[in-house]
Amino acid sequence: MKLVLLGVGKLALSVARLAHESGVVQSVYGTTRSAKRFAELRDSGIEPLHFYQLFGGGPGGLAREFSAQQVAEFHELFEDACLLISFPPSGDFSYPAAFAQLCRNRARSVIYISSTSVYGSQTGLIADSTDVCADTPLAAARLRAECFFREAGAIVLRAPALYGFDRGLHLRLLSGSYVLPPLADNIVSRIHQDDLGAIILSAFNKLAAGECYLVGDKLPARHRDVFLWLCERLKLDPAGFAGKNAGGTIRADRSVDGATILKRLEYELRYPDYKMGYEAILSRLGR
Repeated sequence: MKLVLLGVGKLALSVARLAHESGVVQSVYGTTRSAKRFAELRDSGIEPLHFYQLFGGGPGGLAREFSAQQVAEFHELFEDACLLISFPPSGDFSYPAAFAQLCRNRARSVIYISSTSVYGSQTGLIADSTDVCADTPLAAARLRAECFFREAGAIVLRAPALYGFDRGLHLRLLSGSYVLPPLADNIVSRIHQDDLGAIILSAFNKLAAGECYLVGDKLPARHRDVFLWLCERLKLDPAGFAGKNAGGTIRADRSVDGATILKRLEYELRYPDYKMGYEAILSRLGR
């Protein structure tokens, strides 16, 4: 497998690590908007590519057309590659039509990581059959991005909140930076980023262009319950995180049914609920 990561955040780093550990990858390339991250990516077994040198444009927007040289470089880079697109849409997330053609005609498989934000303000149980709802700016932006990448032949995975060793509520609690937000009794779905990474690697081989699935663990839970469980596990006083100047809100009160893709891929979650996921994380931290 040749793996190309467009956007190397924490999830993409997990995918690269899992690919290397499983021995299924021959080469990994990844884009970054900062040359300062080149050493970090190389240490993770990823050959770095500067995003704007590759695609053109700059922080104010992407190039509208590709040069002949760029097209030739994309031909070589995308040829028979598994392409993961994991950066969120910005004010200008569209690519020239040539990009979609290169994805369809050159890449072996393309996956776009979307978000459950495509369901807008909907609450309750969300399943693969649930209609999307572009009633918020975030939902509308995500849906536009999804449409573009699906037309480019991408598989779309809609992810809820991600957590892992290097991201999640445990880090904010341990740093003391967390403040319990309003609406903490809302139901939130989540998935450990290593489980999502394994799903991505399996999906490259088993899913077809244009397929779209929700992902999530098997235990959606109230944010407050996760907070209280972690406080007890870390021997922290929950009262110390209450305050009027909350750092944010829990945007949705809904649970995600991610069973379909697990059946489709015949994949068993390593961390089917937040307790198992956080226990493994805290054990690794020596807590």
